[in-house]
Amino acid sequence: MLKCVSRYSSDAGRYEPGDFIDDPRLEDALLRDSRESFAPVESREQEVEIVERAPAPRVRSIRK
Repeated sequence: MLKCVSRYSSDAGRYEPGDFIDDPRLEDALLRDSRESFAPVESREQEVEIVERAPAPRVRSIRK
């Protein structure tokens, strides 16, 4: 089960913080697309500890 921890919107759906997702196939797709928007939980009562992550390195464009 996943809990949404930040706003998320795509073709897979629209989720707000606090929403729960309990579909294993959808969970995998959401985590692949936006791991930082969701946290795995065992139950709806479980609190989610949000771990801050270092920002992703900037990617410079390659000119041809």
